Amino acid sequence: MKRQIHNLECAEVFALLGSARDGIDDATARERVAELGPNVLSGAPRLSLIRSLGKQLLNLFSLLLTVSALLCFVADRMQSGEGMAVLGWALFGVAALNAAFSAAQELRAERAMQALAQLLPREIRVRRGGRERRLPIAEVAIGDVILLGEGDRVPADARVVAANGLLVNNAALTGESRNVSLSPEAVVAGRLVDSSNIAFAGSVVLRGSAEAIVFATGRRSEFGKVAELSVAVRRPPTPLEAEVARTVRVLTAIALTMGLVFFTYGAVAGRPLWTNIVFMLGIIVANVPEGLLPTLTLALAMGGVRLAKKKVLVKSLNAVEALGAVNVICTDKTGTLTKNELTVVATVDALSGEALSGDAARRVLEAAVGASELHDNAGQLAGDPLDVAAARALVRAGGAPEAIARGIVRHLPFDVALRRAASVVCLGSEQHFVIKGAWEVVRPHLAQVFSASRGQPADGATLERCDANVRHLASRGLRIIAVASRGLEIRAEGASEVELDDRLTLLGFLCLEDPLRERVPEAVARCHAAGVRVILIT
Repeated sequence: MKRQIHNLECAEVFALLGSARDGIDDATARERVAELGPNVLSGAPRLSLIRSLGKQLLNLFSLLLTVSALLCFVADRMQSGEGMAVLGWALFGVAALNAAFSAAQELRAERAMQALAQLLPREIRVRRGGRERRLPIAEVAIGDVILLGEGDRVPADARVVAANGLLVNNAALTGESRNVSLSPEAVVAGRLVDSSNIAFAGSVVLRGSAEAIVFATGRRSEFGKVAELSVAVRRPPTPLEAEVARTVRVLTAIALTMGLVFFTYGAVAGRPLWTNIVFMLGIIVANVPEGLLPTLTLALAMGGVRLAKKKVLVKSLNAVEALGAVNVICTDKTGTLTKNELTVVATVDALSGEALSGDAARRVLEAAVGASELHDNAGQLAGDPLDVAAARALVRAGGAPEAIARGIVRHLPFDVALRRAASVVCLGSEQHFVIKGAWEVVRPHLAQVFSASRGQPADGATLERCDANVRHLASRGLRIIAVASRGLEIRAEGASEVELDDRLTLLGFLCLEDPLRERVPEAVARCHAAGVRVILIT
């Protein structure tokens, strides 16, 4: 079976992409960008004023008004003094004003969309020819070695070749809030998109640092392929557009039929030919409802204004009516219905399953923060989302996570295999070994369980009660993290992990979830009340 880039060792990746640890030189980068294009996502063609006006003037109703105006000018040339020229200019003015108004709305919406795009990061650290520098994302080329750090957004698909505790969030690509730990080791089997050594464009570095070599840019990246699909989608006519087109066809047929009927009647009655023709043109124009198009446009524009007040960007006026015709909404979950951030919703007594409060809750949170790795980023706590969630919960409980972080003597970072993080930390005047992780990982190392302000031996019956509480909490959709600790009688700088991971006391459980946005329940209820089905796609 043909191997892909995630199946190769780092040395093979460098050879395949014609690069090295020092990266490619500027000349090679320019050649590759010239051949494959800049590292930007291909968006929909930008609207110009002329093209937008042309699109509005060429819709069926505008064409009907324009043709009617031309017929008025023809009738005026054939028989002047009847006021047909004035009517023609009026019809043409209605069509032109409507086109200008609709075009202005589309261009205003596009400028707002372009302004949103400017919020994306524009530079990344790159090693070129052995020198580190910051480059615009558009100049990143295949073979470039990019240097990733906490808070960076990955600019292109890249194979990780060196990593130090790298943790990324791929929610922008996958829609999942589950974080992914990346390492440089080759992956023997599996799909590229599931690989643990690929940093995808659009993902965010939550923790750690890494070096990665770019192998796909722009629309060739996985994120770019998704963007390309959205650009290639052809929008079908909205119900209003289809109904207006049908109305135009019916009105045109009626106007032509009536015009021909009166022309035939005039011919049979012996009226002059030119008089008959002018009368026929007048009948046809009279059956054109010139007020309908501006009325529709004004109504849709008022709807667009009301939506804008609700901070909804309407790119096309016809979308206003299409929103009113919705009967099914398909929505993503993470980041759309939820906030895409872990939040501690409760600290729970392991034996009773009841929520803790006061000093008991603060004791659990202090131990959890002690087992965390937090950083100060412009006055804000940063790090793994679980660590940040525990620190925020401690702040709400009246604690000081910064003070606990300063007391960490030794930190054992999160290990994917062991599924836990731990630290030796000074809590008060004593050193403690604190650990937080999956319940099934912490469970075998317990000597006692702390409950109701006292410790109980971690015998079979006690652990079974803890198991039952974990199952009950998990059935409510909560993520459960066990927090345990032990006091240290000796200095632990040189102690092994096996020595530290023993005779632990379970302090309690942290219950976390990705909370719903505040107005989601109300919005879903209103959709159901309006007969709109809401389908979750995740």
